[in-house]
Amino acid sequence: MYEKLREIGRQNKGLKLKLGNWAKEQGNLYNESKLRGDSNPGSFQFKLANALILSNIRKALGLSRSTLNISAAAPISVEILEYFMSLNIIVVEAYGLSECSGPHCMGVETLGRVRFGSIGMPLDSNSTKLDKLIENGQGELCLGGRHICMGYLNQEKKTKNAIDNEGWLHTEDVGYVDHDGYVFITGRIKELLITAGGENVAPVPIEDNIKSVLPFISNAMVIGDKLKFLSVLITIKSDINLDTQEPQQKLLPVSKAWIETHGSCKVATIKDVREEIYTKKNKKLIRAIESGLSLANAKSVSRATKVRKWFILPKDFSIPGGELGPTLKLKRSVVLDKYKDVIDELYKEEDSQEGYDVLG
Repeated sequence: MYEKLREIGRQNKGLKLKLGNWAKEQGNLYNESKLRGDSNPGSFQFKLANALILSNIRKALGLSRSTLNISAAAPISVEILEYFMSLNIIVVEAYGLSECSGPHCMGVETLGRVRFGSIGMPLDSNSTKLDKLIENGQGELCLGGRHICMGYLNQEKKTKNAIDNEGWLHTEDVGYVDHDGYVFITGRIKELLITAGGENVAPVPIEDNIKSVLPFISNAMVIGDKLKFLSVLITIKSDINLDTQEPQQKLLPVSKAWIETHGSCKVATIKDVREEIYTKKNKKLIRAIESGLSLANAKSVSRATKVRKWFILPKDFSIPGGELGPTLKLKRSVVLDKYKDVIDELYKEEDSQEGYDVLG
């Protein structure tokens, strides 16, 4: 939905484009003011934009009467949340497990308790603590409260592994709590990378940073467990077969536009992009991608968390391909097995043609 809406917006020209951008700007200003708790956030300009444009978009999406829009089960990017906010559609994140009878944390728009990128605060009477602290204030998220189940029926060992003697449910999710009490998930314990130098690295924040600066990227998977440095496998946003959900070779307009603009080339498919990079050695396009990766690296907390090499895969990840689960969570072990040869090439001692070096 997000990509299709963006594409519709990109097709607008002249006055229609200016009106659309103006309306989205008013939507952002209104909702930012509302979430700050301002007493009268709705300006005359917002009311006009909402009446003429934004309300019609919500109606076309079937959301004109929706008062609560929730995202759960898999991460959603801040970019998408901010885009829908500009349409006067606040999407809040919720987090919970079957073992805690539904949501444990949730953003609550009516209370102004929404922070994009966070799963919200614990709901009333729910408790959260961090266990097995690693670094940068991160640890395993543990949940407490009357909503936690008693255990697994006739599975005492599994129960003891999940729920400790004090009643805390161990989620195996890694995260942190900011100074205002908002909870953030940064990955899974089993996803943590331990570099050859012994540093614990959570890959998800790095992947999110990369995707935020390079809009043509669909999926980014950071690798580096027991290795000397981090690399990233990249897939490009492309069309999807609606019947089979198989990713296609044809580029989405956002991918095509970014690559053609930054690479001064003509491309229509993923194969074309890979040819520009790996056959034609398009220096302009390579520099543009590496500049984006350098921006993402600038947010790293240490050199060990900087991505050094990158490689563009020939096809996007998908459920039919086995790289994604039913809730679109990345199956990292599947990707590692599937692209073992590529990864081995990235980590050869000598310079490899399979991956470009960001750090030099």
